[in-house]
Amino acid sequence: DLYAKAFRVPPDRFRFVSYCVRTDALHAENWPAFVSEVPYVLAAGRNRDFETFIAAMGDTPFRGIIVGGEADRDKLKSVLPANIEAHFEIPFRQYRAYIAGATAFVVPLFANRVTRSLGQIATFEAVARHVPVIAARGIQLADYFATDKEILFYKPGNPDDLRRQIERVMSDSALRTDLTKNAYIRMMKEYTDEQYTKRLLQICSE
Repeated sequence: DLYAKAFRVPPDRFRFVSYCVRTDALHAENWPAFVSEVPYVLAAGRNRDFETFIAAMGDTPFRGIIVGGEADRDKLKSVLPANIEAHFEIPFRQYRAYIAGATAFVVPLFANRVTRSLGQIATFEAVARHVPVIAARGIQLADYFATDKEILFYKPGNPDDLRRQIERVMSDSALRTDLTKNAYIRMMKEYTDEQYTKRLLQICSE
């Protein structure tokens, strides 16, 4: 509907093709080792709702790490809470190192803001390393993964709801295992580059 309105063409002219995981993300040698003595929750991406993440983490005993783009730097408070650190425009290998070492990965998307960054690539990166994902429920990721079976969703802009989901993941190792296993199976079944290409070719043939 969004694209139909933007381009002024009927909605049935569009076909949804889900995106795919980067092939190199599936190989362990492309992930640098990262060891942290303290478990942490990672929130990463550009144009993210980091304010909600910061508010959610404020009353918890958990360590938080933010990885964002240069445009996100000015949007964050000048002084972060003691349990959160932020990094901007870091090298890709360092970004992957933070993902690999995380206990949970948060994709703090805005509720109704349409941006180029919709969270799929970041989510696939975490799923590839078997890191449980918590994402804002919006127009972006609900078509990709099932609630409470593959990833956890929270109400966008609601720090209390996000805090509850963070506490669930950080305190329940069995839940982390189930989420990562199920999400990985779903990704490898539906969101590989082979499946992506197959769907594109099918649409072209039609």
